[in-house]
Amino acid sequence: MTIPEKIAIRDYQSDAYSNWVDNNFSGLLAMATGTGKTITALNIVFREYENMRKRNPDYASHILILVPTQPLLEQWTSEIYPWGLNSVYEVSGKTDWKSQLQTLASDFEFGIDSEFVIIATYRSFTNEYFQNILKRLPNDTILIADEAHNIGQLKVRQLLSKFPFDRRIGLSATPRRIYDPVGTAEMENFFNDSEPYTFSLFMDEAIKLGNLCQYEYYPILVELEQDELDQYVDITLKIVRFSSKQGTDDEKQILEKLLLKRKRIVDKAKGKLKALSIIIDELIDKYQKIEYCFTYVPPGEWEDEETAVDKESIRIIRQMQKMFDQRIPNIRTHVYLGETKNRKQVLQGFENGDIDVLLAINCLDEGVNVPRTGIGIFTSSTGNPRQFIQRRGRLLRNHIDKDRAVIYDMVVIPKINLKSKEKDFSVIQRNLVKNELMRVGYFAKLSQNFYDTKNALNEVCEFYQLDLDTIISELER
Repeated sequence: MTIPEKIAIRDYQSDAYSNWVDNNFSGLLAMATGTGKTITALNIVFREYENMRKRNPDYASHILILVPTQPLLEQWTSEIYPWGLNSVYEVSGKTDWKSQLQTLASDFEFGIDSEFVIIATYRSFTNEYFQNILKRLPNDTILIADEAHNIGQLKVRQLLSKFPFDRRIGLSATPRRIYDPVGTAEMENFFNDSEPYTFSLFMDEAIKLGNLCQYEYYPILVELEQDELDQYVDITLKIVRFSSKQGTDDEKQILEKLLLKRKRIVDKAKGKLKALSIIIDELIDKYQKIEYCFTYVPPGEWEDEETAVDKESIRIIRQMQKMFDQRIPNIRTHVYLGETKNRKQVLQGFENGDIDVLLAINCLDEGVNVPRTGIGIFTSSTGNPRQFIQRRGRLLRNHIDKDRAVIYDMVVIPKINLKSKEKDFSVIQRNLVKNELMRVGYFAKLSQNFYDTKNALNEVCEFYQLDLDTIISELER
């Protein structure tokens, strides 16, 4: 094992190793997207390899890497080889891994030691056959859990008490599991860690250090139509009623469906097409040519990362693609769906400039690395900080031809008459606006044009008696 020639280990990545050792060879690395989590983890493994070789010249590396998706598995495979790690076993629903791992485990039982890197999805980790294989591997195996918040999933955390390896590295830009304190606690306990974690490098510091580029942020208001608002209020009232109950399994399922139904109203607000038209107008005014633009489109119903999107979502993404095609002469657009088979070719085409605008549903969040991206359009109004923080991080990756990124974000609010002297709104409407402004706060506070955001939302904040500075202060606490 060796550090690739093109990679220079930064001081903070060396600090991460020291902190990990001090935490008894375990811990969470809370690092902003784009700050080199993969290299940091592999440097830890390399430093351990060096130390072990001093005591035993025949020592071979034994590594287990867990990832949430197939694309991330493939990305880790490509990044592993330059480190001189060649015995890689991919474990997912798309590989024939059982016989290979059976042979590997048998070798160890017969005293034949050999290097290995097993890269598995979290779903495959829960497979009973895979769990039995783990018990037969060397105790000195090092775990790297990428997007480590997935450790807190119920099916995964049920297996943690039997996990056989003590040396553990958890990687995540956002370790804490939103709305899941039990899952968060289980994850932290597994890594023997708690906030502020073994090592942290957040986005504000990463931008100051130059690890991520600066960015401008432009919120674009989208007003709900009256029928959409009526549905939103009606569903919210039902959510309140079900939330106040003890909660049988049936009631919990109903509550989850209501929350999803309400989210779809915001995700698929009719006004988003008009908002996209406004954004395209601004882009045409600003740039001679629109290129390297990601557009995140509202999702459909997803059971897991391998299912296709619903017909309604496909209709929306095609409408948005058509709008780009009609409004901008000679533009090259491409739709990127969950079932897209040629992911690598599509992303490479975008990186090479063969695709100007890439429209995506749900599948450009974890593990996608296209540093040339300069423009991000967020039409999907997620309330999950992990998702939009990761999306922002993808846009801020440095590139020799990029000095900054530009983010457009559709902010959904009830339709209001700002000229009216009477401020007639309900608690539900105000909470909807506040939830949207929490995301705005995350984005705006580190942007180069913070006061542009305040000015753009000043009337809305005044109408709903909200203050963006106060919301940002609450987020920081």
